[in-house]
Amino acid sequence: MVRGTGLLLLIPLLVGLGSAVSDLEPPKNLRIINEKEKLTVTWDWMNTSPDDVNVNFTVFYQELGMAPSEIPGCEHIEEYYCIIPSELPDITENYTLHVRVETHHGNKQSDSVSFQSMIEWPPIPSVDLMPQEFLVSVKLITPVHPSYANYHIVLQNMNSSTEEKIRPNLHSFEILYKDLKADAFYCLRAQIHDIQTRKLSPFSEARCFTALKGLPENLRVEGVNTIYLLKWDWDYEKYPDVTFSVKRRYKPC
Repeated sequence: MVRGTGLLLLIPLLVGLGSAVSDLEPPKNLRIINEKEKLTVTWDWMNTSPDDVNVNFTVFYQELGMAPSEIPGCEHIEEYYCIIPSELPDITENYTLHVRVETHHGNKQSDSVSFQSMIEWPPIPSVDLMPQEFLVSVKLITPVHPSYANYHIVLQNMNSSTEEKIRPNLHSFEILYKDLKADAFYCLRAQIHDIQTRKLSPFSEARCFTALKGLPENLRVEGVNTIYLLKWDWDYEKYPDVTFSVKRRYKPC
């Protein structure tokens, strides 16, 4: 009878323990803040049991094909963040990372997130130039882009070493030849300004082009009686030594 009573008392205890573990929330919303100086992982966690007063977290990282390892300094901590030691990850490898919550009811593991330690923050943009007939089309490309950021562009006239700063609203924009000095050699560099962290990325590699002469503008035909005049506008102060030629073209009906 005593042995049977003990068995009956043990079953409710196991059932209660299993219920507590199943109700335990895992860490969520893992975020890796990747800055030039350090890597920091943060997470959210909801305590669904008021009895859980002693709650700890452990952060694990895992290389492809290897077993998970605890991150030194991120074991059994109470904070909801941890700084990953700079000497830990190999900058040439990709990793996954997860966080385990530890309570007296049991443990629960978060979903894994991927990270690569070699990405600087803000990332360095690359510049793509596409010269056209009367303008240069510029496209800025980044591997990862901050949510709140803008671009700083420096356009340098290599003939005179003068610089012009451009603040485009979009990642693509145009530079008109008529706004530049004809036949001058220009180089363009770009960097990202992360508004939240107030950090500037290093400048991109310079991309260069030669400014061509602009095109006549405001082409129009004015008629007086039976005489028709073809007119256009030109900036003679900027480009004084030019000549023009007019060709007649037939448009098929």
